[in-house]
Amino acid sequence: MGPFTRVTSAVLCIELAAAYFSSALIRAPWPIRNGGEEAVLYFFVFLYFAVAGEGAWSLDRLLEKTKPDRRESSLIMTAGAH
Repeated sequence: MGPFTRVTSAVLCIELAAAYFSSALIRAPWPIRNGGEEAVLYFFVFLYFAVAGEGAWSLDRLLEKTKPDRRESSLIMTAGAH
């Protein structure tokens, strides 16, 4: 997942809710009866990503691990100056 996970997931939640209400809810009130179970499932998956964020397996976390820490490098520089 990338840096815009929360925003993208929120937009997808809105689109899936609109798709469910415009097409599946017309047929029947329950998702299992109206064929809208995929829209409801993906709505909750993207809602989770919108609330929880990227997570431990995100591209951002991977890139953060490969970069040196700024605080450690500044401590090394100040310790070497004395």
